[in-house]
Amino acid sequence: MTSSKDISWIINLDENLLNYLDSLQTKEFEYLPMKNGLTREGNAIKLGFSCFAFKIKYILNDKEIKSKNFVKNASNYLNAYQQNISGFPSNSYIDNSFLYFHQNPKLKILLKNNIKKAINLVDNERYLEQDTLLKNYIRAETKQAISTIYQIGETNNQKYNNFPSEREKIIEFLDAQNWRYPWNAGAQFSSLCVFSKTQLKENNFKSVKNSLENYIKKTVDKDTGAYFKGKTPENREIINGAMKVISGLDWLNTEIHYPENLIDFCLRSNVNLEGCDIVDIVYVLYKCSLQTNYRKKDIDIYLNNLIGSIKLNYIEKDGAFSYYFKQSQKYYYGLEISKGLNTADIHGSLLLLWALSMIFQISDKFDKDWNILKP
Repeated sequence: MTSSKDISWIINLDENLLNYLDSLQTKEFEYLPMKNGLTREGNAIKLGFSCFAFKIKYILNDKEIKSKNFVKNASNYLNAYQQNISGFPSNSYIDNSFLYFHQNPKLKILLKNNIKKAINLVDNERYLEQDTLLKNYIRAETKQAISTIYQIGETNNQKYNNFPSEREKIIEFLDAQNWRYPWNAGAQFSSLCVFSKTQLKENNFKSVKNSLENYIKKTVDKDTGAYFKGKTPENREIINGAMKVISGLDWLNTEIHYPENLIDFCLRSNVNLEGCDIVDIVYVLYKCSLQTNYRKKDIDIYLNNLIGSIKLNYIEKDGAFSYYFKQSQKYYYGLEISKGLNTADIHGSLLLLWALSMIFQISDKFDKDWNILKP
């Protein structure tokens, strides 16, 4: 179990993280991904890091998030990224710098993409083509911006309607995903859930919700409680994929199909010391525990022990977290944003703060007035 000494660093975490955000801010509503080791890409792109900052403020219940004026202006800032650019869905959220760097890649990235194309001639399921990846990235950025805006209590200006909303189209879109790798496929499912809930009128949403529920039910593996098709993926893929699907189910207000099986699977799994891996297993256990009382004590022990792993990524001099152990996040949707120095970063800080917020809500040992994110 975690001792009181082990959690002493948590006492001033709220203040330290908000001070860290202040140190990253360059303009109103704009933030760098980290303070040191930035590449030209890391210095230039903004949209995603602003979303991360607003979400950190939301979790910490910061006074700015309680200000109607701040929330309105912050949502206006994000909504300004909605654009109509040829080759992408209308009213997508597009950071021009993000788009430029993807369309004008460095030589080593170009060579890597050509190698992947050659591999695809042998195994067409291993890698996605660059143009497909870019469209997925823009869809993910759009989802992130919209979910952030709704999380802080506002709406997007122009409706984003370029997603399948008819039963046949939904099936076609989801069937095109590779469910052998549910992390990515689950992310696409989750995006449809977010878009359907936030962009459609209620009567249309009900029909789409039914189609999404019927589809995902067919991907459930009863033994693990996870969501995939074909051969059982490796543990990491199972948990991270389940996280993506469950986050979509949350937007649909739909229950997890086999929460007890998923709990068993997670509790016998080891977790990597990466921001995404930690928050994904915490999220799955957290959401399952809201639905069932199964193995509550075991979940509490497991999550409390994870606090020690989270602490390993805490950079005391920065008062914030790094995405990796002693290394900042290097990539953001295919772009190299840093040299990966031993420094905190905004992405790692968001993910591990979110993980702590869920752990604290389950445990009765911590007294923090934090909010839980809806991804």
